[in-house]
Amino acid sequence: MYLNELPQKSYPSLMGFGGINTGVSPFNIADNEATEILNLSSDNFPAISVAKGDREIWYELNGQGDKIVKDIKYAGILFDGIPFFIGSVGGGEVGIYYHSGTNYDGSAAWLAIEGSAELLEGGTEFTSTAFSDDTTVIATGKKLISITESYKAKEITKQGDEPFPKDVNFVVTKEERLLTASTQNDALQASEYQMVQYINSDDFQIFHAQTEARQYATALALYGDYALYFKKNSTHILYGKTPDSYSFDTMSYSIGCVSQRSIAETDSSIMWLSKDGVYAYSATTLPYKISSPVQKYIDNMGSDASAVSDGKKYYLSLSQKDGSFVLLIYDTEFKVWHVRENIGYKMFIKQTIDENDKDIVLKTSKIIGSDGVNFYEIGTGDTLSEWHFITKPFDMGGVAKGQNLRRIYLNIRAKKGAKLEVYISGKAEGDGFVSVKRRTYIKDEDEKLKIDIPVDKRIRNLPYFRIKISGGGDISVYGMELHQRIKPKTY
Repeated sequence: MYLNELPQKSYPSLMGFGGINTGVSPFNIADNEATEILNLSSDNFPAISVAKGDREIWYELNGQGDKIVKDIKYAGILFDGIPFFIGSVGGGEVGIYYHSGTNYDGSAAWLAIEGSAELLEGGTEFTSTAFSDDTTVIATGKKLISITESYKAKEITKQGDEPFPKDVNFVVTKEERLLTASTQNDALQASEYQMVQYINSDDFQIFHAQTEARQYATALALYGDYALYFKKNSTHILYGKTPDSYSFDTMSYSIGCVSQRSIAETDSSIMWLSKDGVYAYSATTLPYKISSPVQKYIDNMGSDASAVSDGKKYYLSLSQKDGSFVLLIYDTEFKVWHVRENIGYKMFIKQTIDENDKDIVLKTSKIIGSDGVNFYEIGTGDTLSEWHFITKPFDMGGVAKGQNLRRIYLNIRAKKGAKLEVYISGKAEGDGFVSVKRRTYIKDEDEKLKIDIPVDKRIRNLPYFRIKISGGGDISVYGMELHQRIKPKTY
């Protein structure tokens, strides 16, 4: 029931919107006001927030002196949860190195995996999979390498020491069976046995992803019981528990994947970068596009793309054509994109660590990023110097309703030194923003403010509008209120 349908004035508690933060405190309307809250829907969530950022090198993980990491080509997690990378330490030979502990206080170090250097020769593109509790398999583009609990590397071969399958670029594990794919053909190969040492060339089932255009594999991923095989313009799916029950079908002839490293699984779906944007798939619907608000960054993409997820957020790092990087962060809960300009990574590691708390095992995650030179811990070293966010258009329902709009309030919490400025645009997209609230500086610690945005004829005559807030420092926008004057009915 709307307020103007009531026999008398009503003074409800406004619950604001949760587009930036989830917590919203009630706000009581004064007795001399009768108001209606507009747009209490997902349209209140900002479509995108943009910020320039900074980051700090994780020196403890990078090593020091003659133990510093060099030329990081690939990074991942071994079967036992320990990080590893392909590169060199202290300017030595290129090999596979694992970290000697989960504590990153400088007491642990990177150690070489025995026999790995010679096996990496000719490697072009790397992927890895935890094949079992004591074995990790790495694909180099030429060879399949197994690393066991003794931290030794060995090439997976068939009789006569001939490598197989040939030219493997992508590898995943399904029910402790290897699935492999190559950029040189359209075959998805699935092993029938669950022990690496027993696999030979006759133990692979081969499925062909046939499409009209002659294209080969660009990525391979596992999602639940499904294996997703990607080409540039198509997606194919393998399902079934055992080799006897495997089926291989085409999911889409128009949606593909352009980067193996762009694939990451959240708590609700698996996401990846296609040629026209980021897609999500949850096994209950066909893949759907989610990246329209950040399309300009995708259209301007260079050659590098990599992604990771902490479960709630999907982090996608893209190089741009001018050589810069951008980090696109998608919040799966609020369906909001956050952009961090001038911050980028070429690869990510997600490490899950068991922590004991009163006999209860708690799983926490660390996300480690690398630009090929240094390591960074995502979420702790990032600092923002400038930021802004833009709401989706607020639909005023035409000029008649707009004439009744009286006030717009922003509820914020801010720390000393923070600053913000408010703009309004009558355009549904693009720029055209006009400043309506001059820059406000926060002078007191942890100040809670109610920002009053002036509403004049420019705004009242708009059929819809967008609000842009820009600033710097630590500010949380936790509520927005649109107050409209209502003429109560007479009974």
